[in-house]
Amino acid sequence: MKTFPLSLTSAALAAALTACGGSTPSPAVVNTSDLNITVTGVNSAPVKVTNAAGDVKFNDTVTGSKTITALPKDKYTVTGAAIANFVAPAPVTADLSSGNGSATLTYTPLTGQVLALDKVQGTFGDPLAKGGVLGVFLSQSILTSANVSADGSVTLPLTTPPASELYSFLPPAGSNCSYTGTGAGNTGKIYDADLGLFSSQGDYLGDVLEVPQGSSTAVLLHTYANSAQTYQGTISCANPSVRYVLNVQMATGWNALILDGDSNGNYTMTSAPADTRVQLELKKATAAVSMSLDTPSLTIKAGESVTANATFYQDGGISGKIDLSTDVPGLTIEPASVTLPALGTQNVKTRSLMDRVAITAQGPRPLKVGTQKLTTVLTFKAAAEASSFNGSMNLIAKQGNSTVGKLPVALSLIVPSISAALPSGSSVTVERYQSVPLTIQITGQGFYKGAVQLALTGLPTGMTATTATVTFAGNTYTEQQSAQIVLTASGNAAVGSQNAQLTVTGGGKTTTSALTVQVPTPAYVISFPTSNSGYLYQGQSKSIDFTLQSVRGFSGPVTLKVQGIPQGVLAEPVTVQTTPNQKINGTFTLQANSASTLGRTVISLSGVDMIEPSSSTPIEIRPAVLSTLNNEPVKVTPAHDGFWMIGDAQAGIAQGQYVLPVKRINASGTILNTKLNIDSSSVNVLSSPEGNLILVGNSKVFRMNDDGTTVSFSPFSQVLFSLSSSSAVVDSQNKLWFYYFANGYQLFTLNLNSGELLSVRSENTNNGITQLYRNPVGDTIYVTGLDNGLQRQVRQFKTLSGENRLLSIGGANTFPSAYAVAADGGLWIKNDTSLINLSAAGTLSAVDNSSKADHMVFDGNQILWMTKKGGDTIWRFDPRTNQTMDVPVGSYVDSTPVPSGGLWVISLENSSSSNAYLSLLK
Repeated sequence: MKTFPLSLTSAALAAALTACGGSTPSPAVVNTSDLNITVTGVNSAPVKVTNAAGDVKFNDTVTGSKTITALPKDKYTVTGAAIANFVAPAPVTADLSSGNGSATLTYTPLTGQVLALDKVQGTFGDPLAKGGVLGVFLSQSILTSANVSADGSVTLPLTTPPASELYSFLPPAGSNCSYTGTGAGNTGKIYDADLGLFSSQGDYLGDVLEVPQGSSTAVLLHTYANSAQTYQGTISCANPSVRYVLNVQMATGWNALILDGDSNGNYTMTSAPADTRVQLELKKATAAVSMSLDTPSLTIKAGESVTANATFYQDGGISGKIDLSTDVPGLTIEPASVTLPALGTQNVKTRSLMDRVAITAQGPRPLKVGTQKLTTVLTFKAAAEASSFNGSMNLIAKQGNSTVGKLPVALSLIVPSISAALPSGSSVTVERYQSVPLTIQITGQGFYKGAVQLALTGLPTGMTATTATVTFAGNTYTEQQSAQIVLTASGNAAVGSQNAQLTVTGGGKTTTSALTVQVPTPAYVISFPTSNSGYLYQGQSKSIDFTLQSVRGFSGPVTLKVQGIPQGVLAEPVTVQTTPNQKINGTFTLQANSASTLGRTVISLSGVDMIEPSSSTPIEIRPAVLSTLNNEPVKVTPAHDGFWMIGDAQAGIAQGQYVLPVKRINASGTILNTKLNIDSSSVNVLSSPEGNLILVGNSKVFRMNDDGTTVSFSPFSQVLFSLSSSSAVVDSQNKLWFYYFANGYQLFTLNLNSGELLSVRSENTNNGITQLYRNPVGDTIYVTGLDNGLQRQVRQFKTLSGENRLLSIGGANTFPSAYAVAADGGLWIKNDTSLINLSAAGTLSAVDNSSKADHMVFDGNQILWMTKKGGDTIWRFDPRTNQTMDVPVGSYVDSTPVPSGGLWVISLENSSSSNAYLSLLK
């Protein structure tokens, strides 16, 4: 049997065993693999291959690619050697345990420049930066700058910034950020280089970032420190929430820090390693045009133009055609576009960057570098029809459809204009035959200059209006003038209201204003003179004067009717011929019949087109005059037929004797006219229930019958008191009741038939206020004025039975002004506001009555007549209905009741009249 060395592979062993058995031999087992190595990024590179045990299996130069064959199955590490200016690839692991494998080594060229602390250096990849200028900003100037070469490379040495630009590295106390960690007490300050790129003409192209090689989120900051500073800790900020983790060591001078972070506000800041490579990156500014004018505001009149010097600055590399416009309608610009030159073509060495520092800030930049600029003259034109504008307008720059710049400019676009102000209310009233001036205020604005015409159109038929012209000098922005237009209405101008139009024309423009023109209906006004007497007696006529005033151009005949006349009074219509706007005097007649209604009223005139309400005139219908009593002072008392009228006593022949004229009058006239010798100049005039005349003198009492026969009585042998001064009445038994002072005041009766004198009662009273009243038939007598201080009291006597009783008529606040006794024996008392009735049984009731009577009497029909001496009214009161009627009488003198009903009245026409009238009221 054959033996095999141990080095035989398992495949060889299997093949041998098969042969021994006499069967078909198995294929040989392979224990090696091939490795293909590829080098990219460079033509060739030294490559080393080691197995898992670290044994070197290959160490040679690979050009392009190379396959190493028959390597034992294992895991291998393929490492490329460093090559200058390239980043060596990371070692690659190739697993050949189960078969052939491969490895690719990719060399990447190094980018950027090696970090230098005292300078910014590197190469821009953006072609826009080539030929530009890299500068470091301070707050109000440029710290330093350097030109960018044509291949994009630049080296910018950093100089020491001024102390005024330095600030504390850590957040200040009181801010929304706080720091915890080492270096919290450090008072050193820093400055971060703020980099910007400009064209060679100084146009701002964008910010410049220093980006550490191999990072997509970090930036490198060149930072100047005025002292050594170390910070290890965390800055936490609120609103917004931001967190900075610091591991910073800074020496005095320029340093480099790397700031990295995420979108959630988590940042790290570390000192940059010395081998950091930096790539310069341009963050292009938005392509825009910055503009300026040599004036902060523009003032333009419509239809005119103004010019301004404009300067255009190119930001973000913009160039080409720029269209210009405004956002104010009617305001255009010439030229309507400008063309900005392409950037980067000028010689960068023609002038230094510091020579081009501008005087205004650009966006977030503290200063704008003096840029390549386009200066031109812009003409702003306002269309003639442009509207006035006063505010801020925008000068707009567009490239295509995109707005690339705006410049706010204060604009006052003045539009010369005219306006008219009508009088308050915008309406005017013009009567027929009248001319009315209409004053109109015209205002010129916007330095309006020239003539303005005013005219009224659309006037009512029959009306004309003048025109007016005013001229404005245009020296002031606002100028006011007034103009007058006169409207004239003819006699046939159309009545009514019509909308007219005021047209104001000037400067090629027309404005209109509505004006309501009214022609009122022609009319007239009636008035009455105060000279009208205002009264009319029954059975008489009276002429009433009036004045008709034509207004609003009224003309023609007018027929007037009298309104308000009482029943029984007639007045015929009166026709008056009128003249426009003139006064016409007229008269109409009132005719009162004998039964016309007594009382007071007002009458007026009415007619078509009269202005209401018409004025009126008072009229009173007085009772008919039965006769005139010429200059006869009178006193009257009832007679059996008619009444007795007594004149003033005249002195007789003998001393102490007087002659008293006496008449008896009835409806037919004077029945008796006689004279009576009496013993006093004044008498108390009475009558008996039968109608005999009773005259009470100083010591005698006289009784005269209807035929004039007379009987006299002397009741007292010794006259102690004047009988004529005592109140007295005659009862149904023809007895005279009176008070006389004899051993005190006593009530006496004197029988006028027999002469018998009786003392009825002694009374503690004052004869000056005590009065006696009887009813028409004389069976009841009242004595008034018997007050006890608390009550108003009267005593009632029944003449037939002799009974008497004391009755109260009210409290001390009752102030009677008149008394009267009714046929039933009841006493009626008048005070200021009412009529009080004391019934014959002694009960009290009252009726409201405001008449001011001082005398009352009942007639035979039980009508109560109330009068007042010198008054102009008699009041007729019916106790059955409690109704009162006023009867006007002029000036009241005296009256006496009629036994069959009614009242004889004597009155004057007025208080100054001497003639007395006799009337009979029913």
